[in-house]
Amino acid sequence: MPRGRPTPAELWGTYEVAEALGVHSQNLVQIAGLPEPVQKIRATPLWDATEVREFAEEYWGRRERRMQHALNRHAELVAKVREAKAVRDKEGLIRAKQQLARQANVLRSKGYRLRYDTSTPVAPSEDAVVAA
Repeated sequence: MPRGRPTPAELWGTYEVAEALGVHSQNLVQIAGLPEPVQKIRATPLWDATEVREFAEEYWGRRERRMQHALNRHAELVAKVREAKAVRDKEGLIRAKQQLARQANVLRSKGYRLRYDTSTPVAPSEDAVVAA
């Protein structure tokens, strides 16, 4: 094998890359910034494991920041609903509830469950994190 090319032990297929990123292998094409495969054997792309590990760290950091932003937005909207109720602003309450419903759908799509009595997001279970 030519010098500078990864050895077979350092190459990952779609399954290993998807597992490192916590996604299904069919969703790899949707991940922005994923390093290009270094090789293809027949129709199977192969990635440099080191590049994928570095990308995975960055990917999970971005994902956590986006989730924190979504949780903060949810808390802001809950406060907005409570404020509109307190001042009896019917139109403001309707708008705030609509925004809150959209944000709740975003959180549910990320694997979060919502407690409806308090509108407080509950962290997803380990299974939900893997599936999300």
